[in-house]
Amino acid sequence: MAPMKYIPIVLACLILTGLLYSQKEELSSGNRYYYTLQKWYQLASIGDWTAADKVALKLDPPDIALYRRLHHPDELKKIINSLVVAPKKSVEDWLELARVQSILGKKEDAFESITQAYNLDPIREDITTLYYKIKK
Repeated sequence: MAPMKYIPIVLACLILTGLLYSQKEELSSGNRYYYTLQKWYQLASIGDWTAADKVALKLDPPDIALYRRLHHPDELKKIINSLVVAPKKSVEDWLELARVQSILGKKEDAFESITQAYNLDPIREDITTLYYKIKK
C-alpha cells in the first residue's frame, strides 16, 4: 500500500491518465503506450506494486524489466540474499547492499554497509561523502 503522502500524487496521475484515455481517439498508439508506461512508473515508484503489476499487463516486459529488477521488493530480497552469503564482499558489494537496504527502509543496516565500504576504501570520494552524509 502506498504511504499517505503519495495519495494526492497517485490521484493526480490517475485523473490525468483518465483524461488522456478519454481523449484516446486523438492520441496515437505510441502516446497511449507512453502514458501507460508513465502510469506504471508512478505506481512502482511509490511502491504500489499490486496496481503497477495490473498496468504492466499492457506493457512490453523489456520496457519495465530493469526498473523492476532494481526496485521490486521481491527482487531486492534476492539481491540481499546473494550478497549476504558472499564470503568476501568487495566495496561494490557493500554499496549495492546499502542501496538495497535503503530502498527497503533498513536505514541502520544500510549505514552499517556504507561503513564497511568506507572501511575498505576510505579514500574513494563518493564513499567518503556518502559515509559522512549518512553519519550526521
